[in-house]
Amino acid sequence: MAYELGPDGKPVEIASSYSDKNKTKPPQKASGDLPTTAPGGGQEGATSPPAGRYNPAAGAEPPTQPRGAGGGGQSMFGHIDEKPDPNMRPKGMGVAAEPPTKPKSGGGEPGGEPVVPKPQNVPAAEPKTRIHQRVQPSSESSQELVCGWLVIIDGPGKGSCLIVGNGQSFVSRSKNERICLDFGDDTITSGQQFRIIYDDEGREFIIGPGDGANPTRLNRKILASSMSLVTGDTIKAGQTTMRFVAFCSDDFSWE
Repeated sequence: MAYELGPDGKPVEIASSYSDKNKTKPPQKASGDLPTTAPGGGQEGATSPPAGRYNPAAGAEPPTQPRGAGGGGQSMFGHIDEKPDPNMRPKGMGVAAEPPTKPKSGGGEPGGEPVVPKPQNVPAAEPKTRIHQRVQPSSESSQELVCGWLVIIDGPGKGSCLIVGNGQSFVSRSKNERICLDFGDDTITSGQQFRIIYDDEGREFIIGPGDGANPTRLNRKILASSMSLVTGDTIKAGQTTMRFVAFCSDDFSWE
């Protein structure tokens, strides 16, 4: 309870902080009158605070916070005590639908993809074998008896080998001839560049000129007539150089 001095210098009760705005100030008594005690321990003429409010005369401590739901008031922590709604979202926010879960394996279900196990400890693939030389058989059957070979040692087709068979064989760029030098050397004639003959009765090889515009050379000399051919001789036709190797000889023959 609070007081202030009146005009006569005596204390007069005034409204305290516990009273609300609508509470009227208690009437002041005349000068010289002392306040009397009202029944029930209160002072005469004092206005009792409404029920349920803080009464300083009673000596009770003022409430520090509103009561909870059980005490007739609203709890300050109601928003924490109550369990939040899991579906609560800010107003106006759309909810996107979650994509369906893709099955890990087919398992006979429609739309499923089979899980292919990854191979383990798979050895690396070996590189393909590179061919260092090509063997060009004669235009006749590969079952032709081999009497010797022409091995290209320089020029187009270097490293290739051609079979020299029994009897007379013409050498040319044309595939119609028995020995074909079709490796990209255009200086060799498509007719008959030269010929090689194996005489099975005499067991010897003979080389002769053909009708090519570019001459054929045997051991760096122009081949103008038929000459004997032995292992190790070099033959040059156009830009292609060959080495002759005999298989049949005095020691062996197909006859």
